[in-house]
Amino acid sequence: MRRLAFLPLAAFLVLAACKRETSEAVAEAKGAAADAKKTAEDAKRSADEAAARAKAQAQAAAADATAKAHEMGQAVQKGVNDATAQAKSGVETAGHKVQQGVNAAGQSIREVGEGNVITGKLAASSPKQIVVVVPPTDAVVAIEADDDTRWVSTGGVGARAGVPVSSNVRVTYIVREGQKVATLVEQVSR
Repeated sequence: MRRLAFLPLAAFLVLAACKRETSEAVAEAKGAAADAKKTAEDAKRSADEAAARAKAQAQAAAADATAKAHEMGQAVQKGVNDATAQAKSGVETAGHKVQQGVNAAGQSIREVGEGNVITGKLAASSPKQIVVVVPPTDAVVAIEADDDTRWVSTGGVGARAGVPVSSNVRVTYIVREGQKVATLVEQVSR
């Protein structure tokens, strides 16, 4: 009987020990759960802080990139404006030069157009000048001569000496730099 009496006591003691171990295990599990919860909250807080820092850094980087893009845009615009101004200046300069060329060409054309033929009596000739008296007004016209001036006489002599003074001549000339220059002196009669 002692054994029987001992059994409930042993069972009670075992049960009490199990209950204590269970309570301790539950307490440990609750403590571990609380620690895990705290660790999870700390991890979440750290993740939120890291996300906030990353977001702030991304916003700062975006603002910096926007500012740099704006600066680059302004630099490009300045370059375009400078290039446009230089091109405009170059076009204006070229336009002025073209106008000057057109004016000079127009003057040359007028001078060549003014080139003409004079018929009259040869009053004098030298290597640098021909003097012709032009009827009916008997106006005296002086025309320059140069090495390119050609001389043709009725006798076939192709030199200045072949066209004597007092001969009737036809002088073809051009106007070069405002001066009449003989290109051809032809003796038409004596």
